[in-house]
Amino acid sequence: MKRILQLGYVLALGFSTLLVSCSASKINSLVSKTSKVLGGCGSVDQTLEQANLAINNFQGATKAVNASRDLLFDIAAASEKKEQLRAKEAELEQTQSEQDKERITIEIAEEKDKTIQEAHRNGEFQKLKLAGEQINHVGRIIWNTRLAIKLDQKVIKTAPAIITSGKAAIDQSLKNPACAPNVAKLTTAIVNHIPHIAAEAPRQVGTLTEFLAATMELANSNGVPDPGDPGDNMKIEDLQF
Repeated sequence: MKRILQLGYVLALGFSTLLVSCSASKINSLVSKTSKVLGGCGSVDQTLEQANLAINNFQGATKAVNASRDLLFDIAAASEKKEQLRAKEAELEQTQSEQDKERITIEIAEEKDKTIQEAHRNGEFQKLKLAGEQINHVGRIIWNTRLAIKLDQKVIKTAPAIITSGKAAIDQSLKNPACAPNVAKLTTAIVNHIPHIAAEAPRQVGTLTEFLAATMELANSNGVPDPGDPGDNMKIEDLQF
């Protein structure tokens, strides 16, 4: 869990990526048609877009984890625990050190997770009655959590192929100066980012699955309709924030 939070924090601060809205088949078609124009860099550009898509999928799932965590904690936590975390959040706003910001962010998330896990084990989500606004959020959180699991599963499935094809594309393009900018970006992606998110995505799926179970208990005990299951073709843009 801590490594997931650390990675999410670093990605959020220092890694801005391209959102890819077209399907893989459209990407392949586009790259094939424009490869000559790009100076033979088509395979690099294609794999870079796939890497960016995987990173964005992971970031979207992380955003869904955070939203689910905040809602479940707000519902389950006692007033005293909320006050303790408000003090931590105030400390976070005041600190100037990036290292301290990361540490405090992780501490807050871990405290929330601990509270949620205890409430879930004790069956509290099966008994809690929600206020109007909280009820409105439950269906959206269920939808987002289900979609986030699918996004992380796509990362797990595609990451090995991205790394393999990325290495091959880089080897083929090293002698072409026109490819240098995207070769550098792709190298960073397949060496640093893709291996990390591939390792953390399964853990994040575990957290999402636990949060989903707790939220479903809330929905059942409060008569919230099931929002349905997102299709496999849904994208990060279909998350509802």
